[in-house]
Amino acid sequence: MRVIDHRQFVRNRPQPKRWPRARIAGWTIAGICILFVVLNAALWVMYRNKVLPNYSVGAVPVGGVAFKDIPQRVTAQTVLPASVTLQAAGRSKQVTPQSLGIVPDTEATIARLKQARPWVPMLSLFMHYTVPVQVRVAEDTFTTAVKPLQETFFKQALGKHIVFEDGAFRIADPEQGYTLDNVLFKPTVTAGIADGQRTISVPLHTTSSDITVADIQGELQKLQKQLSTSISFVYTAHTTKLSANDIGGWYVADGGTMVLSRDAIAASVQRIAKQMNASLVNADEAVTASVYAITKNQQLSFRLVSSQGTIVYRYCAAQRGLNDSILPDFKLKLAATYGDMRGWNDNGQIAFVYSDAGCQLHDWLVAPASMASFGSICDNYYSCTVYPNVAINYDRWNGATDPWNAQHLGIEDYRAMAINHESGHWLGFDHVTCPGQGQPAPVMMQQSIDLGGCTFNPWPLASEAAAAGR
Repeated sequence: MRVIDHRQFVRNRPQPKRWPRARIAGWTIAGICILFVVLNAALWVMYRNKVLPNYSVGAVPVGGVAFKDIPQRVTAQTVLPASVTLQAAGRSKQVTPQSLGIVPDTEATIARLKQARPWVPMLSLFMHYTVPVQVRVAEDTFTTAVKPLQETFFKQALGKHIVFEDGAFRIADPEQGYTLDNVLFKPTVTAGIADGQRTISVPLHTTSSDITVADIQGELQKLQKQLSTSISFVYTAHTTKLSANDIGGWYVADGGTMVLSRDAIAASVQRIAKQMNASLVNADEAVTASVYAITKNQQLSFRLVSSQGTIVYRYCAAQRGLNDSILPDFKLKLAATYGDMRGWNDNGQIAFVYSDAGCQLHDWLVAPASMASFGSICDNYYSCTVYPNVAINYDRWNGATDPWNAQHLGIEDYRAMAINHESGHWLGFDHVTCPGQGQPAPVMMQQSIDLGGCTFNPWPLASEAAAAGR
């Protein structure tokens, strides 16, 4: 019996036609590429004059915005911070971009947007692109704005310098200083504002000083001497004597040394007034007198006067035939003399207050050749008073008189005597004679001419001062 092999029939059956896998993959890739190219081409056409999707300038979305409309979208108000804090070395200053002359440059921003377009526009559908805002700077505005910033971000370099600590002046070690780095400042700030930063660290340039101990040794000795000045403020029956630590607190740093601060002295006077529960009428004069006392190393006991129930005389100061450069020292001496508790203030019943205008008493420092211009009683040697003017002869101011100098008496006391004597005339007092051999002369005596047995005395006697307030 014949055996039939069925497998042969299977082998001879027609097989269905199949595409090779590689061919299928190739067609698929080709289709995708064609689609990719078509879509990218479509995007190029659609966004030819527009910003591609998902683009922003700073924090402002501009995707799909026509390039011609960018100036309306990209403005100082939309893309720049309203204000910026500049900071460095513990200092800060708030500015606005407009105050620095920094504004958006829309043309440059549009060019940047175009340059940022990817070769494959479809990427913009899936990715976000941020283009920094482009800015321009108005140079004149920027230069003007930088000047006050240079003062803010400045610290003077100190070599060896003087400080006040623990009740004494001493020489301290050098300290570096800094200035604004004018080379890096502009690009740093411009870039920070363009990036939308609200706080920008500004670049500084470090400086140093070569001042040595030898350079300031003399200044240190002068300050130490000033620190020993005896100063007291007297109010009614209360006396406040300033300590070395109190006086040292009146100084502020100035380069390698320290100088008196009127503000610091004024604060000290006001503290004393507050302790006494007093409203002072001559607080400014107390400050001026303190400056004079310290710079001249003169003892000062200043009478603080309340504004309540006080006779106030306002005085001004001027020169005639001289130079205005002599006036500051003259004003200081007037305040020290009028406020001295030994003066014409009658234990606080009277106050002399300096004024630039509306003054009752006019104090003059006068060249000898100009003395006669005040009246026939004035000559080129002595001082004189012709109401309302008190004229102090400049030669006597600088050189006193021969009898005074023969007693080896100081020029500061002579100046006080001249002011007190002539101001006494202004108050209405005439010349008087010596009350007794060896006694202090009344200040209203003509001490420069004849002492009559008395001794020189720059200040009103108690009886003279008491009569001034009547």
